[in-house]
Amino acid sequence: MTNDKKYCAMPFKWATFLQSGEQIICNPTWNNHPKLSGDTVKEKFNSPEIKEIRESILDDSYSLCSDTCPYLQTYREGGSPRVFVDKEMLVEVDYPTHIELCEDNVCNLACPTCRHDFILESTQQKNSFENVKKFSDKIQYLGTTTSGDPLYSKETFNFVKNISKEKFSQLHTIRMHTNGLLLMQKWEDMKHVAEDFNLDLNISVDAANAETYKVVRRGGNFDLLLRNLEFINTKSLFSLTIWFCVHDLNYKEMKDCFDLMEKTLSNHTVKYHFFNVEYWSQENDLFLKQKVDIDTHPLYNDYKKVTQDFLSHVDDAIEQGRFIHNL
Repeated sequence: MTNDKKYCAMPFKWATFLQSGEQIICNPTWNNHPKLSGDTVKEKFNSPEIKEIRESILDDSYSLCSDTCPYLQTYREGGSPRVFVDKEMLVEVDYPTHIELCEDNVCNLACPTCRHDFILESTQQKNSFENVKKFSDKIQYLGTTTSGDPLYSKETFNFVKNISKEKFSQLHTIRMHTNGLLLMQKWEDMKHVAEDFNLDLNISVDAANAETYKVVRRGGNFDLLLRNLEFINTKSLFSLTIWFCVHDLNYKEMKDCFDLMEKTLSNHTVKYHFFNVEYWSQENDLFLKQKVDIDTHPLYNDYKKVTQDFLSHVDDAIEQGRFIHNL
């Protein structure tokens, strides 16, 4: 597989807002970006630090990025991740055109890769929703949320369901990242998002059966997930991506999960994002137990064999540009 020369567009287009109020570019576990200086969104987006990051992209060194970035790894292997574009598209602008709102960590699940316990009340320190509204006429892409669940978070869902073309005149795509368990329940309040915009729906699954799901997606119900997936299979979507966080308890189910999703979501051309667990909020001992992809892990050799077999199994999806990974 070959690809023409492309470059990561994240530092040129994206701004991600965390619950602390901090503004970053992308997932901090996949880079070693310096902290952006400045007081406003505009100042941070045009800061000396972000210019340094952009230079590391343009010179093709990616010196401030990590090899664990699934987009970078997929691109280097000849794939076409969505954030890699032609150089001509890397135009510097005053404000970010692509926004990720990751500021509310409220969720109806307590996955052990993400948190110690359920977070049912918001710990949001700064409301960036108001900041975003100040340059809403420049936003083309808006994503929510990888820190919690946008269907469960009152703040995030209220923001999403009130989005309109009048308020966001250039907005064309809304990316929603959810565990999917509330899709049927919330659809009536959010269906205009799929009708008025390109809805890029992302659903984290992480298992292929009920037994594993109840452990790795604590608080969830696998039968309910499948009913919601069958429901969404009947809906028209711009894009649908299944996420799978790989660790010691589920790495053997990657193939079965992929096959199950292909069958359950047969009306869609499903995309996939398989990635190894990172150090988020786990205790160190738990993280080391989960981190099956490091060569000191007792299951590492089996993980490598399972992964190689799995990547061969999904070779067609990789060729079609439907598969992103850092396995």
